[in-house]
Amino acid sequence: MIATKTLELGIDVGCINKVIMFRPPGQVVSLLQRVGRSGHNVGETSKGVIIALDSIDTLISASLISLLS
Repeated sequence: MIATKTLELGIDVGCINKVIMFRPPGQVVSLLQRVGRSGHNVGETSKGVIIALDSIDTLISASLISLLS
């Protein structure tokens, strides 16, 4: 599944192995919501990748990921 910054993945799209986000979402809850759509089988881990276009996207992505823990 590939998601843009504004795409909400509140629909059931079936089995997803990894979510690829084109640009970082604006909030930690959005990141959790999108990545959480992957790995819905027992024993699986949710996986996601953020594609950053510039240094600002990279900084935002790093900040969001650091806030997850």
